[in-house]
Amino acid sequence: MNTFWQPKRLLALGAALAFALSMTLKLWGMTLTSTFYYNGLHLNIFATKVTGDLHELNILNHYIGMMNIDNSLPEFHWIPIVFAAVIMISLIPAIWPKRGILIGATILNLLGLGIMGGDFYYRLYEYGHDFAPDAAIQVPGFTPKIMGNYMLANFHVQTGFGFGGLTIVIGVVLLCAAIFSKDGNPVKKDSGNSIVKKDHDRVANVEKHEDAKPV
Repeated sequence: MNTFWQPKRLLALGAALAFALSMTLKLWGMTLTSTFYYNGLHLNIFATKVTGDLHELNILNHYIGMMNIDNSLPEFHWIPIVFAAVIMISLIPAIWPKRGILIGATILNLLGLGIMGGDFYYRLYEYGHDFAPDAAIQVPGFTPKIMGNYMLANFHVQTGFGFGGLTIVIGVVLLCAAIFSKDGNPVKKDSGNSIVKKDHDRVANVEKHEDAKPV
């Protein structure tokens, strides 16, 4: 049996691929609909950029004094570095599939992903509370929900994770599964046959000695 096909190794490799894929997919999104925006205004968050109807959203944000949403956020510079570190850390147990290494890699990855998640929630809070004091329309502070449907002024808001967020969860699950999977060490198929063969040879030797005794 080729040791490359050990379950621990394959699961860790699958986790690294899942994390790599998440960098190219939408991590989180928001859609706002109203009578004036029947088709909705969309906001899409990726690891390296934000896309969607940014011009229209920033016009609306201006009236309530909210900061502009654009690609100048520093997160789009350091989050790809964290993702790259998570991918590399996941590849380490794919090369050395030891349980201790897997546990360490999982803890480090959860720490990195937790930092990104905490920063994302902080940004949601900041955008919903840090308003310009001279805004034309004064609104109370709010924090957009990470997942769910709710009303915000005259808008119906729908938020949720994209496929990139799902692949992150898959990557974590694969690493956890690798920790508890069997080592998959190859078992010698002839071990049982060797024992039988030794017993057979022992019996044959005894019979040979019995036949050699003088009558």
